[in-house]
Order: sequence, then structure tokens, then C-alpha cells
Amino acid sequence: MIHNRLVHPTRHAAAVLAALVVGVVGTPAVAAPVPVQAPPKAGSALVPAVPVPQRLGANVTTTTDQTPRIVAKLNGRMGAGGLTAAFSGRVSDDHNRTIWERGGTTTRMPASTMKLVTAVTALRSIGKDTRFTTPLLQDPRYRSSLYLKGVGDPRLTSGNIATMAAAAATSLKAQGILTVNVKVDDSLFPAPTLATGWKSSYLPGDVAPVRALVVDSRDVADTSLDAGAILTAALRARGIGVRSLARLTAPSGSTQLTSITSTPLSSIVGSMLNVSQNDYAEILLRVAAIRRGRPATWSGATANAVTVLRENGVGTYGFVMRDGSGLSRSDRMPTATLTSLLFRVALDPDLTAVMLPRTALPVAGQTGTLASRFKVSPYSCAAGRVHAKTGSLADVVTLAGYAEGTDGVIRPFAFLINGVTSPKSSRLAVDLFATTTTGCY
Repeated sequence: MIHNRLVHPTRHAAAVLAALVVGVVGTPAVAAPVPVQAPPKAGSALVPAVPVPQRLGANVTTTTDQTPRIVAKLNGRMGAGGLTAAFSGRVSDDHNRTIWERGGTTTRMPASTMKLVTAVTALRSIGKDTRFTTPLLQDPRYRSSLYLKGVGDPRLTSGNIATMAAAAATSLKAQGILTVNVKVDDSLFPAPTLATGWKSSYLPGDVAPVRALVVDSRDVADTSLDAGAILTAALRARGIGVRSLARLTAPSGSTQLTSITSTPLSSIVGSMLNVSQNDYAEILLRVAAIRRGRPATWSGATANAVTVLRENGVGTYGFVMRDGSGLSRSDRMPTATLTSLLFRVALDPDLTAVMLPRTALPVAGQTGTLASRFKVSPYSCAAGRVHAKTGSLADVVTLAGYAEGTDGVIRPFAFLINGVTSPKSSRLAVDLFATTTTGCY
């Protein structure tokens, strides 16, 4: 659902607008521009309804609209080091009107800015307050057989497993059972395969094969058997012997011996954005598909995401999604899609409350993947003013989010550089453009 909240505050009120708120590239696709909303009434401004503690809070240093100055500065910095011929950029105002763009309708590899799409897809499909309950089941006929059933909780920990093992040991001993067989049931997802555009070298270091059962986000070849091994050790430590460990689907009629419940989805999505957690993204994208009646396959999960974008008024022409993390070299995104998505997020209190606190979307010079950036001049003037998702592959550097202007206007932006030869220089380039978008330099 889209909440169109256009009000008529003063320029000062606009200053506190909420905004908790990647190599050789193949021939890029050209996307049609994303339609913008009809022009608002004169003097109106976008005010997302989010709680005061989640506002950006940067100082307003001028009441004069800085848009003309920002546009001129952006134009003047097109020769910055780190930019390549495969650069796309787009900046919009607080009414989703484009104020500046270069290659804005040409698609590029987005790298981890794709996680913005995954975040919205998960929140819309699963629900921000949803918690995952992972059960340890007991075979109704062979009571010494236990099944650890994966439900797609990406944040299951070894501490959770220890808690389950303690409760299970107590129950088993009361039943006179001192030795068990441990099974892991990860049948919620199909057997893992590489996403289109994934290098085999990504696994298991950058991301694990996508399974419905994983503990401590461990990037290992088989996260399900790894989880079973952790449970096996925990049971043995509590006096329960384990004869075997295998993968097997729990039989119908199995009873729940114990279970563990996760933190809310809102917390998981926030962490995914803040540290750019690849495994969280891939798991959540599949759970989202299941929740909306689609198969937990690559095609089913990504098709669901495209549907969510369209339902929320975000243009998808030219948009190609092959995974949820942005690791795929076959992903393609026009900056128009990113800025339109960011605008829709800012309009919706449910989305902003999850995606835009400091513990979610990284803050320049302060949190997450932007904590060590924007530290020195001239970028430092934008510290605290830029809330954005970073993205990087070997030859890709991207940044997309919100810049709070010195005039108090929140401007969504997206800068995508492909064909990168010097990642450090390209990171400085996108940081320079984000800094410029705030109007502080």
C-alpha cells in the first residue's frame, strides 16, 4: 500500500523530514524513465510520518533552496577520479522529481544496493513483526529420532541451539531416552544451486549455498549438516548420546520437543542493511516468496520481488533481478528504479520505521558499512547527513540512499559505477557525489 502524504509545512519543518532514512560490463539495457507523481501544490513538501527519534537531525544552515547550486556542483564534478564510462547517477527531490541525472535510464550492476529491493520485498511479504520459530521435533513412532527443522530463520545462533538442547535433554531423560539420532530437515527450500550470474568462487566465502537451516550465519558448504553438528555437540554436552546425523524430512505427526523463536523480522532486515549481510538477503527473499504462495526457487523468489515493486508503484522496465544480495553479475538496475523505491520507502511509516534507523541503513561516518567513510574533508561535512546502502563487487561500486540537504530537503539519490579499476577511487567518487547532494560542499 502506498501512503501519499503531502502536507504544506514551512521550509523549517521540511528540515526535520524523516529519513531514517557493481570489470567489463556487457551491453547495458536501457530502461524507460520511471514515471513521477504529478507536481504537488506550490510550497508543499514530503513529510514521512516517522517517530522523532528516527529523524536524521542534521542542522539546517540555510532557508534558501539549494537545488540549483547542487545541480551545478554535480555537473562540475563529472570529471572526478574514479568515475568510468559506465557511470549512472540520479538525484531526485522530495516529490520524486528528477533534479539531476547521468545515464539515469541505463541499467548497471547494482551490487548490494539490490538489498534495498530485498528489504522491501521481505517486509511487504512477510511482515515486520513476524518471528521465526525453529522447532526440534520428535518422531512419533521412533522417539529416539529428533528432527531440527529449518524454517528460514537467518539469525539462528549456536546459543539458541544450546537452549534447545538443554530443554530437549531434560525431556528426553524424563522419557528414559539417553541416545538419539539427529536429523536435519531443510526441505522448506529446494536443494541449493548457484544463482544466475554467481561465480562458483563466491561459495562458501561470500555467501553460503542457500538452505532453510543455518546457524551463526556460518558460510560453510552445508549449513544444515553444520547446524546438526552443533546440535549434536550440545546434546552430548548435556548427557544425551548421538548415534548418527543425517538429512531427512520430518514425518507427519512429529511432535515438538522444544523450539526457539527469533527476534522480529524488522531487526533482521535492519541488520542485513547495516552490515550488508548476503546470507540474510538470500534466505529472506525465499521466505518472502513462500509467504506469497510462490516457490522458493531463484525464479520464484525474484518474480515475487518484481511483483512487490510494481504493487508499490516502482517502475521495473529494464530491471533484472537474479538474487537478493546483489552478488549476481547478471543483476541490472536503472538508477530511476532505485530513487523511485527510496521515495516510496520515505512515504511509508511502516517501511521507514524498519529501514531507516541508525541501526539499519548505514549513516555516513557513523554506522554500518559507512562508519569509516566520510571522515575527512571534503566528505566529512556530509557525515550524519547521508543515509545510504553501499554496494561493491570487484569492478562495481555503488551507493544509494538519502542526502539531507543543508536546506533541510531530503533528496533520494543513486550512484552506480561499473567497469571499476580502482575501487578506492570509485568509492571516493560516489562519496563525493553524495556529499555534493547534501549541499555542504
